[in-house]
Amino acid sequence: MAKMSTPMDKTPDKDFAIIKAMLKSRENFSFARFSDGELLVCNNAEVSMQPQYNFIGGSTFEADNAKDDVKHFDPKVHTDTRRRLVNSLLYNEDNYFKGLNCYCCTGQMWGPHLIERERTLAGFDVGNLTWANVLINSNYKKFVEEIIPVLKTRDLYMVVNEVADIEASEFDVKKSFRVGENCMVNDIGLIDEIKDYIDSKNVKDGVFLIAASSLSNMIIHECHMHNRENTYIDIGSSLNPFLPGVESRREYMKQLDGSLTMESCRW
Repeated sequence: MAKMSTPMDKTPDKDFAIIKAMLKSRENFSFARFSDGELLVCNNAEVSMQPQYNFIGGSTFEADNAKDDVKHFDPKVHTDTRRRLVNSLLYNEDNYFKGLNCYCCTGQMWGPHLIERERTLAGFDVGNLTWANVLINSNYKKFVEEIIPVLKTRDLYMVVNEVADIEASEFDVKKSFRVGENCMVNDIGLIDEIKDYIDSKNVKDGVFLIAASSLSNMIIHECHMHNRENTYIDIGSSLNPFLPGVESRREYMKQLDGSLTMESCRW
């Protein structure tokens, strides 16, 4: 049973190495990422990302969002989405790791009080906690160079946007489950579909790479409860450059061409 690094020596590099070691040794685990979007939804803030603007917590910002980034959480309407997301944050079990927001990044945008609340809800077993960005940001080049090759040695299953052309990608995926616009609201039924597939095909020691906004957390939570003989990873946007058809990009990806460097986050 693995554990993440703990204070006072907790670093993204050490937690990255632990995740890589679990993948190489085929120790099954789950990793759910609670980034700033999940932080806001859990706190019942309206979040709307549209093609030309973002509306977050009552404020509107100009944006240029790709189709696969469009989403809308309305706290007055989408109560089931928030309930499931909060449950995935509250859940604690062996080898269920939760990636959380940090004071140095999200805390500066939305305030440290939200970080404190998230960590309280997540529980205080730091061995099951890490950074939401542990596989990206300052660790992204290592992810591409060290973890993607390991993933290619495993039986892969993907939950990915409907625009992704997996057959044209470099990944050999045994089964893909597709999500569409605003999947955290519209595609919740996919959770049971994945669990049924695992049962009917007797999937064991597979690696499920999940890129489905806040739906990822719900899938990982329920699949970990349902069957712990597989690995479930919230892969976020990290594979976007390697999936033809997926247009959305993130700033941290500029590290691949050397035009950006990023410092490690602090716990």
